[in-house]
Amino acid sequence: MEWDPLVEERVAPNVVVTRSERGNPLIVPRGETVPVEYTRASYLASFLTVEGRQLSAWRQRYGIQGVARFKDLAARAAAVFYSTGRLTGTQPISARQAAARELDAVFDEACERMGISEAANLGTAGHSLTEPGNQGQVPEELADVVAGYNEVTMGLERVASEVFVVCDELRSGGTFDSVYLSPEYPGWALIGDTKTGKNYHQAEFEIQLAGYSRGEVYLGDPIDGADQRLTLQEYLGLPIHPSVGLLVHTSVTGSPKPRVVKLDLDRGWRLAKQAAATRDARREIEKVGIGEKMDHKAVARQALDEALAGVETREAATELWRRFKPIWTDADGETVKGRLG
Repeated sequence: MEWDPLVEERVAPNVVVTRSERGNPLIVPRGETVPVEYTRASYLASFLTVEGRQLSAWRQRYGIQGVARFKDLAARAAAVFYSTGRLTGTQPISARQAAARELDAVFDEACERMGISEAANLGTAGHSLTEPGNQGQVPEELADVVAGYNEVTMGLERVASEVFVVCDELRSGGTFDSVYLSPEYPGWALIGDTKTGKNYHQAEFEIQLAGYSRGEVYLGDPIDGADQRLTLQEYLGLPIHPSVGLLVHTSVTGSPKPRVVKLDLDRGWRLAKQAAATRDARREIEKVGIGEKMDHKAVARQALDEALAGVETREAATELWRRFKPIWTDADGETVKGRLG
């Protein structure tokens, strides 16, 4: 396989993607005309993990500590009446919604005062400083992050970054961090992602990057019925490796040490399809709701009428009476008498 390395890094044009209230991209699938809510690629793995519940519990702990520690927040929360049950007293929906917003605001402020976003803010800044062309000032606390990234990627050539792609099969979309050339895989480009947090689960990134590697560059909604897309090979001028991705991990905490981790995108693709199927199953369950109420009396009446038409003995008639006593009528007794004489 012969190819020419790109002279300049490819950065996709600024594509404006419409998003739903939940922040998910609204994408027109290839060959269709109506936008569909796609899952954020970075969120797809959560349908197979308990990470969401763990994050919720982690945030609750910060909020509880904050309300307990800061008297002004405790007083603010105590001043709110909020109830959803009969034991504590009901309230109009509009009042309950307003109370909920106020309590949510107190909780969010408690979390912030406890420093819940400190590591995330550092991670966001560190991530930004590793992007090509960033001219921002490197603060002292992030110097090791940037230096670590440069050190572990020394043998790699970044040829694309910050490109929005969609995968119709998974109904997911997102922006990948990088595409690298590696001397270990001549003739291939490798999808890459940068992680600046302390902990991560490798399989979750494999799911995310597998979707990127099998996606298409989305340049906007169709124009006059023509899709505005490019395959990654068309966009880059060389093929994306389908089985190997790279995760560059340089933690803002300094632990573990900076490193490049190989990701198994074949496993990621298999799990990504399972995650998408689980997502779709959950949505179907939500749509079903509590179900249609069955008219049990009408069903019982029909069953009794059918049974009366075939009754041949007094014993059978007596058993029917016992079984259907709640709906048995004088007319049913007359029917039995008429059949049995």
